[in-house]
Amino acid sequence: MSRGARRVSKTAARAAVTAAVLALLLAAIAVIAVHQGKWKRDPPEGRPVVVTAVLSEAPPNMRLPKSLIPDRYRVYLQVHLDSKASNVTRETFTFSGNSTVKFKCTEATAWIYIHCKDLNVTFLRAMDEKQSTVEVKNVTVKKDESNFLEIELRDTLRANETYYLITAFSGPLVHDSAGLYIIEYRENEGSQRYLATSHMQPTDARKVFPCFDEPHMKAVFEVTIIHRKDTIALTNAAQKVFNYEAKMTDYGRYVIKTWGPPEAIVAGHADYAHRISGQILKFFEDHYDMKYPLPKLDQVAVAKLAGNAMENWGLVMYNKKAILYEEGVSTTTEKENIAAVIAHELAHQWFGNLVTMKWWNDLWLNEAFATYYSYLGVDGVEPAWNFKDLIISNEVQYMLQFESLDSSRPIIKEEDEVQSPEDIAEQFDIITYKKGASILNMLSDYLSESVFENGLKATNDSNKNIQVAEMMESWTKQEGYPVITINTSSGEVSQRHFLLNQSAEQNLTWHVPIKVMKSGLREVKLDLLTVKGPVSKPTYKSREEEWILANVNSTGYYRVNYDLENWRRLVMQLETQHQHIRKIAIKKLQFKATLKVAVLNYQREIPVISRGQLIDDAFNLAVARQINFTLALDTTKFLRKETEFIPWNSAIKSFQYLKHLLDFTEVSSPMKINAVTLACSNDVTKCHKMATDAFNKLEKNPDSEWIHPNLKRRIYCTAIAAGGEKEWDFAWEMFQNTKSMTEKKDLLSALACTKQTSLLKRYLEYSLDPDKIKKSDFFSIIQFIATNADGQQLAWDFIQSKWEYIIQTYEEEEVPVIDLIHGVTQRFSSEAKLEELRQFLKNQGEEAIPSVVWALESAIENK
Repeated sequence: MSRGARRVSKTAARAAVTAAVLALLLAAIAVIAVHQGKWKRDPPEGRPVVVTAVLSEAPPNMRLPKSLIPDRYRVYLQVHLDSKASNVTRETFTFSGNSTVKFKCTEATAWIYIHCKDLNVTFLRAMDEKQSTVEVKNVTVKKDESNFLEIELRDTLRANETYYLITAFSGPLVHDSAGLYIIEYRENEGSQRYLATSHMQPTDARKVFPCFDEPHMKAVFEVTIIHRKDTIALTNAAQKVFNYEAKMTDYGRYVIKTWGPPEAIVAGHADYAHRISGQILKFFEDHYDMKYPLPKLDQVAVAKLAGNAMENWGLVMYNKKAILYEEGVSTTTEKENIAAVIAHELAHQWFGNLVTMKWWNDLWLNEAFATYYSYLGVDGVEPAWNFKDLIISNEVQYMLQFESLDSSRPIIKEEDEVQSPEDIAEQFDIITYKKGASILNMLSDYLSESVFENGLKATNDSNKNIQVAEMMESWTKQEGYPVITINTSSGEVSQRHFLLNQSAEQNLTWHVPIKVMKSGLREVKLDLLTVKGPVSKPTYKSREEEWILANVNSTGYYRVNYDLENWRRLVMQLETQHQHIRKIAIKKLQFKATLKVAVLNYQREIPVISRGQLIDDAFNLAVARQINFTLALDTTKFLRKETEFIPWNSAIKSFQYLKHLLDFTEVSSPMKINAVTLACSNDVTKCHKMATDAFNKLEKNPDSEWIHPNLKRRIYCTAIAAGGEKEWDFAWEMFQNTKSMTEKKDLLSALACTKQTSLLKRYLEYSLDPDKIKKSDFFSIIQFIATNADGQQLAWDFIQSKWEYIIQTYEEEEVPVIDLIHGVTQRFSSEAKLEELRQFLKNQGEEAIPSVVWALESAIENK
């Protein structure tokens, strides 16, 4: 719990302004009015106020003054949308409303500053607690990044007194996934329908109604939605229920409903998500020892959302791809992702909603905690998956790779470094989510999970005297991570900043918790390294043929390098322990007594997560020229007897990196297709024959379902790459005809695998045609083609020629544009390519979008 965070009132639930206050889904899901309060429905009568719009440079400080603190909002909203109209254009969609905000004045002032963006304010009035009007002198809307609505008063507001600000307003409903926006869809392949929903995080509540749009300014909301009688409305609070297709379960203290397209609900595609949601919520209640405080939880699947999901308190919105599961069609990985997304959003019901960070520079207190706890939540309801262990490969190893490229930042910036909406949006990156979760995983392991949990509950363990704050600051307030170097013959240990380009390393020091195990000893020792070193410690000194393993189970956020002799001993142990385990397994069938021996022996051997860690560390150390590649490859020899996912996953990712260096095609590696992936991507003849035969059978009988969902993408890709126009056209026909989202995703990727440039060019042109390819799939297609060695140059040329179209069409979608730049340029390594990048950056001119400039500069820097 952060120092700046504030608990909710016991008598009234407080929701952050940045949470969505409504999700209006007309004709399928719409909104129910919730109103508790004494205010009238219409604003008080009075003279309209002239609002002046001023173009200006943003002020150096874009934070709201601390002189006014909101306490309660009463908001009325009405969406002007007729879903039955046949010729409705986007320009006709609008909404209107009025808002009354009750606030306390903490310092005398003659100014009211509040956020307002893209709204037409038609009425404004300020009142004191006696309902007397406070005269307004001037009202100005700032057309800069501050989004301030500045209200100059003729009188001064008095300190420690309560006031009200009443506004009436209207605004546009557009397709930008920000604020209140519109989604188009067809119901059961019928007529065009329209759906209004909201996404207000982080700075778009101000696009829906004038408000104090900062996270620490939490308040009580009373929301009324005006809508047609034949529609339904959902808000954060409880509401009436009309007939609509939804899964519902009553858990006593609260009711969970999962909403979605009627055909998906009827088909059972929401069943899995609905079932585990109640289980995960109960798991978190028990884990946090804190009950879910609301009487209901609605989960809504929509067709368009900025990201996978949004954790609005009591009303979680999901992109339908992230929550709907089709038995027999969706892959195992997709099922795991659905569980992880749900666990992440439900963790936010505590971290982020119940307790909120003071300012956006501490966003990791929301997102890192939710990411970390998503692994515990899934592990709690699907224990057979061992999902908790996947935090190492999904978060820790991913971030270790990313931060080795000198393109990072500290998890926590200074408050004054995060000012504008763009600054705030930039905090929603993998540093916040993935590195933050990795650091929490390390801290939990270092303190022990029980002490970690007690710390979150603000209790103290008097038996512990650990300088947690000092330790954590070394990880959250400076970028990067160290490599720990151990000399097992002398016992010396040291740390230094790890980068693949060693010339860019910085003089940084971390407080590094190191768990150490030695061969033949069951005890795991814990050491805290707080200096650069080298320093000599007995913990790191081996005897004779004894091997030493540091960072046991890879819970620490760093890499480990050893002297050559210890590396050789670890490689030998990896090979011999697998032979030993197999022999014991055979004996166990004959003698029950050997079971106990097997368990004892296994405790002295290298754990499964550490086996993956050794491979990952070795290959990255080799790329950084700190060890040779022969040694790195030696760490994979034991895999011929390995049956666990994590070591194989580490190996495949390492092989992929080598293939990048050799300009080979990138491959996918879900657990159940490791063998097929390795064989097909390395041009094994039998694998190619298997894939093409399967694809040919599918051509003859398109309705056959014998290809396992986990193998479809690889088989499609391999067959299309080996085939020609006939195979490509058949795959395109399948893409157009299938109603399965999973199948569409597989085919969307596979169509980019062809080696024929004419077909790749055709695919690129198709991506511009919304009748052929959904607008939201444009970025995916370009990146799929860029990962194809035969398509990389085509994708780059295409982006350059269509850049103006891309920027104009996707101006509001900065993150996909940035990902597109990284995806298409990741293979660039020659000086000629770097010069092309530099020229492309230069061509952007002074009007370039800052985040795009950053992406291009980052791409150049990391080559």
